[in-house]
Amino acid sequence: MSNLIIFETAPVELTRVQPRCYVETCTGFFKATGQVLTAFPPLYVHICDTCGVEYSFNTSYPTLEYKEKPKSTSEMVTT
Repeated sequence: MSNLIIFETAPVELTRVQPRCYVETCTGFFKATGQVLTAFPPLYVHICDTCGVEYSFNTSYPTLEYKEKPKSTSEMVTT
C-alpha cells in the first residue's frame, strides 16, 4: 500500500481589501511617512492626514490584503 497523497488545486475568487488605520480623536487616517525605525520588529512612522499627530506601527498603512470572496448560496453544493 502506498502513502501517496493526491490533491488537486482549484482557483479561488479573491477580493482586494485595503485596511486603514484611523485616528480616534479626529476624522483623519494615518499614512506612512516612509521613515522606518530600526527596532525588532521594524516600526513604520505614520502621520495623521488631518491633525498631524505621529504614531509608529509594525505595519505600514494603508496596506493591501486579499480575502476570499464568500460563495453565494446558489454556488454551494450540498452532499
